[in-house]
Amino acid sequence: MTVSSATNRVSFSGNASTTVFAYNFKIFASSDLTVILRAATGSETTQTLTTHYSVSGVGVASGGNVTFGSAPASGVTVVILREQPLTQGLDLVANDPFPSASVEDSLDKLTFMVQQHDEELGRVIKASKTNTISGAEFTVSAANRASKVFAFDSSGNLAVTQELGEFTGNWAASTVYALRDIIKDTNNNNIYICITAHTSSGAVPISSNTDAAKWGLLVNAAAATTSATAAATSATASASSATAAASSATAGASSATAAASSATAAASSATAGASSATSAASSLSSFTGQYATGSSDPSSNLNTGDLFFNSSTNLMKVYNGSAWVALTPSSSAQTNIDALAASAVIADMALLGTSAVVADLAILGTSDVVADLAILATSDVVTDMNVLGTSDVVTDMNVLGTSANVTAMNTLGTSANVTAMSNVSGAVANVNTVASNISSVNNFAAVYRIASSDPGSSLTEGDLVFNTTSDKVRVYNGSAWQDVAPVATSIAASQISDVTSTATELNQLDAITRGSILVGNASGVTARLTKGTAGQVLTSDGTDIAYADAGGGLTLLGTTTISDDTSITIGSIPSTATNIWVNMLCRTDSGNVKLTDVKLGTSAGIDGSNYNTFDIADQDSTASSTGHITSRLFPGSTVTNMNSPGFGQICIQRQDIGGSTYEYSAFGRFDGGSSGARKMHIVGSLADLGGVLTQIEFTFTAAINDGFISIHYS
Repeated sequence: MTVSSATNRVSFSGNASTTVFAYNFKIFASSDLTVILRAATGSETTQTLTTHYSVSGVGVASGGNVTFGSAPASGVTVVILREQPLTQGLDLVANDPFPSASVEDSLDKLTFMVQQHDEELGRVIKASKTNTISGAEFTVSAANRASKVFAFDSSGNLAVTQELGEFTGNWAASTVYALRDIIKDTNNNNIYICITAHTSSGAVPISSNTDAAKWGLLVNAAAATTSATAAATSATASASSATAAASSATAGASSATAAASSATAAASSATAGASSATSAASSLSSFTGQYATGSSDPSSNLNTGDLFFNSSTNLMKVYNGSAWVALTPSSSAQTNIDALAASAVIADMALLGTSAVVADLAILGTSDVVADLAILATSDVVTDMNVLGTSDVVTDMNVLGTSANVTAMNTLGTSANVTAMSNVSGAVANVNTVASNISSVNNFAAVYRIASSDPGSSLTEGDLVFNTTSDKVRVYNGSAWQDVAPVATSIAASQISDVTSTATELNQLDAITRGSILVGNASGVTARLTKGTAGQVLTSDGTDIAYADAGGGLTLLGTTTISDDTSITIGSIPSTATNIWVNMLCRTDSGNVKLTDVKLGTSAGIDGSNYNTFDIADQDSTASSTGHITSRLFPGSTVTNMNSPGFGQICIQRQDIGGSTYEYSAFGRFDGGSSGARKMHIVGSLADLGGVLTQIEFTFTAAINDGFISIHYS
């Protein structure tokens, strides 16, 4: 069969009921199939033939079925894959009849192996056709590459390394540092990554060390240290600055709490907390309608956000629309609140008492903000207020209390932002980590940008931009922007310097078609050789290669029957024939059998000048000098009643390709009558026909009951 499809795998979805799944490609044995069940989790289980499934359709070109004993479950993917054994079992014996079916099966198996490898190669990670990797091997031992990853070195070749680096602790002199090692500079707490392997020397700081060029700065902790306090308090203020800004110990419980909600709304701005505290102090009277005291919680005329101080439990509470929620801090937290009544804090509140801050209170007095107060009334928040009540923090609030920051709070004071900030309050540790590295974060924001065009100002060598128009990441080299890596449609000339083929030659790859191959032509350049016709093979003349008809094997020219006293001529022998085999078989019940003449002729005919004859006469004779072969192929009058068949064979071999010289050989054997067994064996001499052999004439004189002649050539 021909192999007209490249399919060698199919897949189906299990449904807990279907047990029969079809495959549409040929296999030579049931074991040529691999059946795999893939679960939704990604785990794969290879099934066992006869244990889990059976196979039908072996040897059928259109395929067959895989039948499971139990139906694959829903959510399971059934994969049926042909895996042809990588062996060759055909043994061709010299001079045996050509086993075309066996050879075709072997060719099919080879094609299946190629398809199998193609399917496997289709699932691997590989370079594109125009890419090169000159070093695709690695020699690192299993122990040395453990817990590491593949990477590419400075030449673009495969290497085994850490992905981001390995932290090796504080920098030390006389230490061997490998590529991507990460260290801490104990002089200024900066974090560096090794970009050139070396043995360290000198002393810290790294910035003035003789090996400074061998390190890359990851975290500029020196700059971050100066703003660490501000960053930490900024994060804390997002949850508690309102309480810290309470105007007095007397009104501290409610007004400080209201100020804390302002900080929640601001999320990341200490200014928000500070300004809202001032606003709370100046608008305390607005709460009289919402605030009450008593020995038991009120149960009527309630609005969401109402406040109540329970004198029995000494707890401050807020009404959330369905129930009272306690807001009063613990005694230790109250002590911290009292500390806020210090003169320094009072002075800070004077700074906050501006019209802009008062305006912010109108935004903060919403039900969402009041609900946030319940979250803020925790011991952790009170502890944070102790931190905020320092002179440094107050100074920072002076800076933050600007109109721009107040405007920002208006934006942040929405229900969506309040909810988002509530979520952030559960990740304060992460916020603190970011705050402690705020300089590096800010530095990255300045280094990396996203824009529709390359920036043209405030540029520093090493800056990055993602160009949304070209979908490229670009780096500033100090004078111009350049691509970080080539894209699929554009490869810089410097990146294909190793490719020496011309554009015309490379285009041959794009124009390649199924069955064609790339060869070097007479000019020494890459060219495409299209596939030959069916049955042709690739041949070489010692210089170039081409497709040609396959040689070898015998082709039947024709057969004919033998009758009494007959002369038989077989023509149409191809002019390209180099070997001609004549086979004869006949039988008689009575009388004699005799082949008297075999005449060879050219296209000019069989006549005295254009043929040689085999004169069949005496047994075991040799060829005459005229090129006639004389022998008794079948016996004459001495053999009668030959009940067993007699047979003979004549071989005519062309001696010079394209010429007219031929050599003849013949043999025969028969049994019969009183004369017993007879045989004939002749080796003929060379004879020149004067042309190319195209026809043969046989003359019999016999009483033959039946017989035939067949002629093959190659």
